[in-house]
Amino acid sequence: AFTVDTSLYTIKLSERGAAVVDLVLKNYRESVDPGSSLKSLISERMEGGSVLLSLNGELNGELAGGIYQAEENRERIVLGSEPYTLKFINQTREGLVIEKSYTFTPGSYLIGMNVTLFNNTETSMPGQLQLALRDLISFENRSYGFEGPSGLINNNLVQVKPKEIDDPEKPQGLVHWVANETRYFMTSIIPQDPLQGRMVPRYQQNLLTNNFMIDGDPLAAQQHRSYDFALFMGPKSYSTLRSLSNGLDRAIDFGWFDFIAKPCLWFMNFIYRFIPNYGIAI
Repeated sequence: AFTVDTSLYTIKLSERGAAVVDLVLKNYRESVDPGSSLKSLISERMEGGSVLLSLNGELNGELAGGIYQAEENRERIVLGSEPYTLKFINQTREGLVIEKSYTFTPGSYLIGMNVTLFNNTETSMPGQLQLALRDLISFENRSYGFEGPSGLINNNLVQVKPKEIDDPEKPQGLVHWVANETRYFMTSIIPQDPLQGRMVPRYQQNLLTNNFMIDGDPLAAQQHRSYDFALFMGPKSYSTLRSLSNGLDRAIDFGWFDFIAKPCLWFMNFIYRFIPNYGIAI
C-alpha cells in the first residue's frame, strides 16, 4: 500500500483495485473528546476499500479486485508545495489496459482522478464504466440530518432514504456527482463535466455502496477512452463545499427554508471567523 500525507488528511491506496483503503482527517476527531482518535472516513476494516472500478457492472471482477502496478517506489509520500500524481496500471487477460491516476493538491480536500481505458485488441470491449463509493455505516440509530447515498442528477438533489435503497427504480440522467453522506462528512465522485448515467445504491450488512454507472458505447478495437473526475472526502461544511464551485454544496438542504437558512449560515460562519463563539454569532 502507498500512503500520501497531506496537511488536511492522510490517505492510503492499495495496488489491489487501485482502491482507497484508508483516509484519516487531521482537523477532525471521532468525538468531542479532545483525546479521541482522528476522524476516519474510510476504514481499513472495510475489506476492498472504496473508489472501485469495473466495467458493465462486474464489481467483483478482475478490475475491482485485480492487482494494479503503481508507478512509484516509495511507500510513503509527504505532499509538499506542489501537486503529486500517483498512477496505477492494470492489464486484463483480454488485453484491456486501465490507467487509474490520483492527483493530490496541497491545501485541498479535492483529489483529481483520471481513468483511461486502452483497448489494445482487435475486437470491441464493454464500455460502461462503473465507480463504486463504499462506506461502513449503520442506519439503526439515526438522528437528525440526512445519512445515506445521494447525488445531483438532472440538476436535482437526490437523497435516498435507507428504506428506499432497494427500490427497483434507480435515479438516472445527467449526473453531476454521487456521494455517501453521514451527518457531518461525505465522500463523493464528481465528473469534470456531468455525464449520462445512473446511481445504483446497495446496502448489506452495514456496507453502503453507491455505484455510479456511466453510459458508454463499447470501446472499439485499438481505441482508448479517458474520464476525468474529482474525489471529495472531507467535512460536510457549507463554506467548504460552496468554495469548490461544483455543486456539492447542494448536499446541504434545509428543505422549505433553504433560501433563508443558507444565507444565515454563511453569515454566522463569517462572524465566527472573527468571534469564535456561535452564541454571539447567533
